[in-house]
Amino acid sequence: MNELLNTLMVCAVLVSLFPLIKSSKGFYEEWSEMENEHWRSRGAPPFVVFHFGMFLFVPIPMLFGKDLDQLNNNRLLKLRNDLRYSFAIFSLLLLSSQLN
Repeated sequence: MNELLNTLMVCAVLVSLFPLIKSSKGFYEEWSEMENEHWRSRGAPPFVVFHFGMFLFVPIPMLFGKDLDQLNNNRLLKLRNDLRYSFAIFSLLLLSSQLN
């Protein structure tokens, strides 16, 4: 019985990975469409610094903070909320599979 439960948990974690990937892709595509406006809203830093920071430092405050609220992009805010929700489900399932 325990093996069946473990198998189901692994399947649930793997299945929850697909919405996480899909919502991440949607968020990145929307972000990329308005990249120049986001760049200007950050004070127009050197473009190399902006792109380097986009992948290392920007995602945390953009996804889990309030930095996106100042851009007034409702679609991007909706995609951020979808990404947060998908990440929360994936994290909880991953945690519960490890506790089992």
